Amino acid sequence: MRRRRRSFTPQYRFEAAHRIIDGKERVADVARELNLHKSVLQTWVRDERWRMAEAGPARRPYANGGEPLLAHERAELVRLRAQVSTVT
Repeated sequence: MRRRRRSFTPQYRFEAAHRIIDGKERVADVARELNLHKSVLQTWVRDERWRMAEAGPARRPYANGGEPLLAHERAELVRLRAQVSTVT
């Protein structure tokens, strides 16, 4: 029997990639935690870095004016988005 292919939202890919891009975690650790193959996560990171370079520094999606979110800020953002998704 064939396995069903998983799909991920752009937001999920963005958040997973930024865990690596922000320099807080290693690809292998995040991939293991999210039950992904390392190459999938590396592709997401490469694509996000390319997107960020194309957007330029003024359009990067950092909430605090151009700096990567700190680990506790990103955790709070993920928690709040989860709360909002359960309310709506």
